[in-house]
Amino acid sequence: MNTKPHVVILITIAVLAVGCDTQAPREPGPLERAASSGPTLTSSSTSPVPKPADRVPAEPKDVDAPAHQDEPLYQPTLESSDGISIHRLITAPDVQGREPLAASSIFGDDEEKVYAFLELSNESSEGKTVTVFFTGPSGKISGGVELEVPANVPRWRTWAYTRFADEVGLWRVEVRSSSGVLLGFLPFEVGEGC
Repeated sequence: MNTKPHVVILITIAVLAVGCDTQAPREPGPLERAASSGPTLTSSSTSPVPKPADRVPAEPKDVDAPAHQDEPLYQPTLESSDGISIHRLITAPDVQGREPLAASSIFGDDEEKVYAFLELSNESSEGKTVTVFFTGPSGKISGGVELEVPANVPRWRTWAYTRFADEVGLWRVEVRSSSGVLLGFLPFEVGEGC
């Protein structure tokens, strides 16, 4: 009996098995990509817009996004009501590929648009409507944009924008349920030609 072919086959199998130990990096799944990058702050009351001293330091931004060195980033206050939960509320100058582009808390009074990006879930068996408002420092209200959230969705991304955030000062984007319950808010600043 000739044992040489068996030895070659075993050596070949051993070499192939060693080469299989190296795996390519795994691409994160959609749920991992959708996960919030930081803790979510919650409140049971309609808190006033925070003053500059109440700013929360931000986590590092995406390296592709342009950043201002001294730019404050406000954290949203989020609630749940009647099956609707907000998981992310972000202000940005644009939305591309169903994601906010260059999230920011500072906009110029000459900006074309200020977007309010939302990621929500609806645990109820019926579709729901949320309304987005942009409120300026002197009480000027823009928006009133109604956004539909289908029934039984664990993740729904949508957005609203305003072209009228042209008053310098501290603004606030608010998200309300169809019954008027405040589901979330996020302050942002408008400066002169930022």
